Order: sequence, then C-alpha cells, then structure tokens
Amino acid sequence: MEEKGCKPDTVTDNTIIDCLCKCRLVDQALGLFLQMSKKGIMPDVITCNSLIQGLCDFNRWQDVNQLISEMAIRSISPDVHTFSILVDAYGKEGMIKDAEDVIESMIQRGHYPNVVTYNSLMDGYCLEGEVDEALSVLETMKRRGAVPDICTYNILINGYCKKLRVDRAVDLFQQLPREGLSPTIYTYTILQGYFLTGRHVEARNFFDEKMMLNKGLKIDMVTCNTMLDGLFKNRWMDEAM
Repeated sequence: MEEKGCKPDTVTDNTIIDCLCKCRLVDQALGLFLQMSKKGIMPDVITCNSLIQGLCDFNRWQDVNQLISEMAIRSISPDVHTFSILVDAYGKEGMIKDAEDVIESMIQRGHYPNVVTYNSLMDGYCLEGEVDEALSVLETMKRRGAVPDICTYNILINGYCKKLRVDRAVDLFQQLPREGLSPTIYTYTILQGYFLTGRHVEARNFFDEKMMLNKGLKIDMVTCNTMLDGLFKNRWMDEAM
C-alpha cells in the first residue's frame, strides 16, 4: 500500500488486528496495536474490542485489565460491545460476580446493557446451574427496557432442561407467542429434557415433524441425533429405526 502511495489508517489496522485475533494470533495483534501510535495511527474502541475478545478467548485476564487501563490513558471510551464481550467471557468461565460487576460499571458510565449483554449473563448463570438466577435476569432486563429475543428464551429453556425441570422449560416455550417470538429449530432440539426425564412419549409428540414443518422449521442433523439418542436410550428401537 505504501509503495503505491496509499497510507494505512485506523480502519486498515483494525481489519488486520481483528483478523489476527480471529486466527488466534493475539500476540501479533498486540504487536501491531503497539506499532500504531508509532506510525501516527490512532487506535479506537473497535481496535480495543477486537483485542479484548482475542485476549478473553485465551483467558488472559491480566492482559485484558492492562488493555482496559491503556484505553483510559488514551481516552478511548468502552462501548456496549466492549462490556458485552467481558460479560460473555466472565460468564463462560463461571466468574459471575465479575460479570455482574461489569454490568454495574457500564450502567454507572451511562451505558445500558442490551439484549446481548443480558443473554451473556443469563448463559453464565445457566452454565453454573443457577437457572432461577438467570430467570431473574430476564425480569431485570424487562424492567430496564431491554427486549428479550428468542436466544434469551433458548438459554433459559436449555438451562431448565439440563436441571431436569422440563415443565418449567415447556412453560417458557408456551410463553413465546405472548412475547411475539417464534421458536427456532434449536428451541425444539433443546427440549431433549423430556428424554432425560424418561418422558419419551411426550418427547416424540413434541418433535412432531409435521408440526415443525407447518411452522416453517426444517429438521436438521442435530434434531435427528437428539431424537435417535433419546429413543435408543429409552429402548424404542423400532421407533428409532
């Protein structure tokens, strides 16, 4: 580019840094980040978000904290996406208190969590088996004006199924039309909780192909595998075949 008289700018370096992080070459991305200022190219919040995501993927929390401090020094303000990355990363690592602290911090800074932020926190609670806490997050997000989406309910339905609280999962499933939401193929697949509790007749009825097709859903490989696994484990060999 430089040989052709085209000087790289922030967008150029952001593109490369994002690509390096997605290719798990985070140290090279950090190296380019440090070179930007020397070249007179100023990093922005998009630069930092890519790096934070890359560092979180490797659980490099000390480097994450250092980068956030560097953002403050450079007067780069984190945005909702920055906070959502952190909430998601902390939640997946079972660091729920840290995730909650991030949300409180973003509210104090005048940034309000969106549905992605709340979904990440709910997913973290469900991964820890604290599904009722995740449900309370749903109520909180509604009070604060964030509108839940189908991913929100998929997270909760999946969480309750894993806790073998299938009836609660079905209640949430039946709540979808009232929320103006339509189930996805994933919503049906995660209701394998019926099989986990030995209720294979109800499971078979729920996974009715015609019903799903009527709702515009196409059964995929994961759905079929879930059905086969459940039928075989419950010794419904002919039905499985």
